[in-house]
Amino acid sequence: MLQATLKVNKNQPKRVVDLLSKLLPIEGSTIGLLGLAFKPFTDDMREAPSIIISNELNKLGAKVTGYDPKATETAKQVLPHVTIVETIEDLIKDADALIVVTEWPEFKNLQPEDLKSMKGNVIIDGRRCLEWEKFHKEGYKIKVIGQSSP
Repeated sequence: MLQATLKVNKNQPKRVVDLLSKLLPIEGSTIGLLGLAFKPFTDDMREAPSIIISNELNKLGAKVTGYDPKATETAKQVLPHVTIVETIEDLIKDADALIVVTEWPEFKNLQPEDLKSMKGNVIIDGRRCLEWEKFHKEGYKIKVIGQSSP
């Protein structure tokens, strides 16, 4: 059972990219990663899902940007192919799609009106922290990993 759980956890970041590819053409798109650290309240990047996700997106021709409240400097070293921005607003304004990678409290509080400057309307919530019904109602294509969503 433990081996099965570890396998699922290891493949989850690639599942995020597969799901995203069903919602928009990845090549040439700008994809914003909300959260880069392994978990909130740390700058620990060891085994962070953002590494696998950003590598896969990069291979598929996406421009990847990222924001993390604490892991900015560490992420710049670990993710040289990702444009690290200083604010959520900077991440959102150029994004065709957003992926919630780390469940920071400030991401949990995001509302549809907070994303009105976003170029696209695709959101993948990899941490089940957004109120997906609100985003769906406002016209966002939102998918939540591990939960039934439209």
